[in-house]
Amino acid sequence: MDSPRRILLVEDEPDIAEMLRFFLEQNGYVLLHAENGQEALRLTHEKMPHLILMDGILPDMDGFEVCQHLRAMPATAHIPIIFLTRRSGHDNVLAALELGADDFIAKPFDPEEMLLRIQNTLRRAEKSARIDLQTGLPGAQIARDYVAQARQDSSLAIIEIQIAHNVPYRQRYGKVAMNNVYGRLGQLVVSMLGQSDIARTFAGYVSENHLAVVYPVAGAENFARQVAVSFNKIIGKFYQDTDRERGYVEIGGERSPLMQVICRVYLGRSGAAAGRSRGPR
Repeated sequence: MDSPRRILLVEDEPDIAEMLRFFLEQNGYVLLHAENGQEALRLTHEKMPHLILMDGILPDMDGFEVCQHLRAMPATAHIPIIFLTRRSGHDNVLAALELGADDFIAKPFDPEEMLLRIQNTLRRAEKSARIDLQTGLPGAQIARDYVAQARQDSSLAIIEIQIAHNVPYRQRYGKVAMNNVYGRLGQLVVSMLGQSDIARTFAGYVSENHLAVVYPVAGAENFARQVAVSFNKIIGKFYQDTDRERGYVEIGGERSPLMQVICRVYLGRSGAAAGRSRGPR
């Protein structure tokens, strides 16, 4: 099956958090938990959840303020947000929707209804190409639009990341295994971007095997090299021992090399290729 969807619960009431953790994990989700707004912002950038359940009242900042921060950042603006709060008045609902929230659930709530709303919200986001459900990264439409804008900025570089020899791997191991590889690559990139200037970075899948990263020109080539080196070091983990030890897969009598991540760096407005990184084999 595909990688489980990550849900970030921003909730400072322990009883509610524990109940939702048990319920959502029983239904196949991975639950991340933040007790306050600052922790929610940090976890969002580090883990890139597929959806956020946001309490409106938090110890350090208003949930609406957290939503506003996330919507203002290109790297997180795509993430669906459902408010889960006791402040259910008409004005609060409108305020949440105006900030870009996708839904609003009043406490106390029915867990089964909440589950349906989560499923419907994710389905809409995927259908509109707003989110790539395998990785949690922005989907094709958002990624293409943002990359097109970034190409006009001479201070930004576009890093195109692809996996070479992916077709033989898919033929040998299947679509689900290939999706897991894409998911792992996406998680690696998100983790590395979490250590950067988050206001100036972005990552999204513009197509199945085409991950685009927007990064400041000064550090783009080094970032691309680190991605290639880091991922190519673990690529063997996706293969069975026999294929990994001999260094190739054999399909129909033909040998194909193991997969390899290739990164190409293009400089902002000029569109010139700055370099290509493969990493060690």
